[in-house]
Amino acid sequence: MESWNAIVTAREDRLPQARKLLRVLGRVERTGFYNVLTMNVDDPERLVDRIERLFAEHPQAVASVAQVFPAERCFDFSSPVEFESKAREAALAWVPRLAGKTFHVRVHRRGRKGTLMSPEAERAIADALLAAIQHTGSPARVAFDDPDAIVLIETVGGRAGMALLTRDDYRQHPLLATH
Repeated sequence: MESWNAIVTAREDRLPQARKLLRVLGRVERTGFYNVLTMNVDDPERLVDRIERLFAEHPQAVASVAQVFPAERCFDFSSPVEFESKAREAALAWVPRLAGKTFHVRVHRRGRKGTLMSPEAERAIADALLAAIQHTGSPARVAFDDPDAIVLIETVGGRAGMALLTRDDYRQHPLLATH
């Protein structure tokens, strides 16, 4: 799927059940990756709430979905340089939301093995965010132990999605991807 804005990871051998369940929420496609589905939904920010309501209506469905990643921003890329540039540009829009906070950047890559190096990209984006936040006169720092927020970037092949997820988001919605 070329225009996804959410990724769902199915549990163990439950991909068909997860796919069937999620079809009522938007377009669902298989990927070439084990137990990974992509979705295109009208309102990614409400996707987790909608899935949780489906679970309330169909309790047996809980066993089919492991994690959900609703992307606030998406972009396509063809090289590591383009990925890092577009990810940095998108992340900088969150400077006001990260000012005075602890955070870290996490890249979860599917595909592009050997060409897209997650730790290097994470460090470069975090450094750009720290510099931009400090330029505003606000403090911020990178923290991996219980940060206020996580800049989460997920890729499937040559497409990336990004979300800024807070500690409260994770506590309220255990289904959120936490890579």
